[in-house]
Amino acid sequence: MKLTLIVLLAVSCLDSFVVMMERGSSMRELKWAKGGCHALIFSIVNAAMLFLGMQLSRVVAACHWIGIDRLLSAVIFVGLATFLLMKVISRKRFEERLDLAFSYKKSLREAVFTGIDTIVLGCALGLIGEPILSTCALLSVLTFLTTYLALWIGYYLGAAYQRGMIFFSSLVYYAATLWILLPL
Repeated sequence: MKLTLIVLLAVSCLDSFVVMMERGSSMRELKWAKGGCHALIFSIVNAAMLFLGMQLSRVVAACHWIGIDRLLSAVIFVGLATFLLMKVISRKRFEERLDLAFSYKKSLREAVFTGIDTIVLGCALGLIGEPILSTCALLSVLTFLTTYLALWIGYYLGAAYQRGMIFFSSLVYYAATLWILLPL
């Protein structure tokens, strides 16, 4: 069960990975500290979004009109997977251009927009009873590592294979739905 949680959290980082890979491919100069600051912004925002989502799940679970937490969690995973598939279908090809205006403020804005689905994931994980603090800490570490790595990959190799990565993450969410509905 913990391995599945780690996989789900890693997949939730793929959206941030794609965004930071695009940013890395459009930077003129990337330094270790600057990359670390951008990764830290994404890490903190994703952990805060997951925390918010898990707190929302407590509110939903407190309402006694919902007694089917696992089913609701599975529906949330299907919604996330479908959202990501629609994102892949509607996504246009990214053109790598030099972006001199990319700043920490823009990084924060992109982290918030890519973290919206993390709120929904947090709600689903909260409904199935995952511990809040350890899950948020794990997501924070995974997000920091993946976004930091993505900046450097984008900087040196460009921003290829974005659609495939998002498609893969939607498949993992569909598999998580089966994991929720058919526990072993």
